Amino acid sequence: MRARLLAAVEVALAIGLAAFYLTRAGAQPLVPAGGGPGATGAPDPIRSDEAQTILGPDAIRAIDDPRFMTPDKARFVPSNAPVIGVVIGGEAHAYLLGLMSQHEIVNDRLGGRSIAVTW
Repeated sequence: MRARLLAAVEVALAIGLAAFYLTRAGAQPLVPAGGGPGATGAPDPIRSDEAQTILGPDAIRAIDDPRFMTPDKARFVPSNAPVIGVVIGGEAHAYLLGLMSQHEIVNDRLGGRSIAVTW
């Protein structure tokens, strides 16, 4: 179980690093091959009649003071449960996607830095 959790954290970290690389300052916008919408690098315009508000601002509460447990104590978590893994300054936290789907944002402190994990 521990090996699978660590593997999931490594996969999540790799995805997070790829996202960081693509969204870092100075990164060039991705342009679809062969043109099409967004080929200029500008976002597609959205008309107001195309957007629908379902939830108001702050309708989904963030987790502001997350609590963590060691993998050997997380017996209720399936070994193949998808997670978002973050490693900063040698410290690692894994956030269950099932929980992230309900809250969408976790405000946390990791490696001496304040971070926001979003889903």
